[in-house]
Amino acid sequence: MSFEENLILEVQARPLLWNKENEHYKNQNKAHEVWEKITRSLGKPREVVKTKWRNLRDTFQKERKKVTVYRSGDPGSPTLTNYTGKWVYSISTTYGS
Repeated sequence: MSFEENLILEVQARPLLWNKENEHYKNQNKAHEVWEKITRSLGKPREVVKTKWRNLRDTFQKERKKVTVYRSGDPGSPTLTNYTGKWVYSISTTYGS
């Protein structure tokens, strides 16, 4: 697995970093501890890991905007169209479908 894939899995396994409903979501001390665990797990410096994560997150957001999402209540509309982007971390595997 690539560094990016491992990073995605590490962050995904720690909802504190991304789930706004997590009771510790806004706790910066806990977030710092979690990032330290991730950096030790990946064997990279903290700034490298966080910079790579920001880049992945920003690219994800840009790609997600390209996906047509229909509002519920639109007659006969699916919730998500097929994603045909070229980004290696496909939206369809992580978001919907």
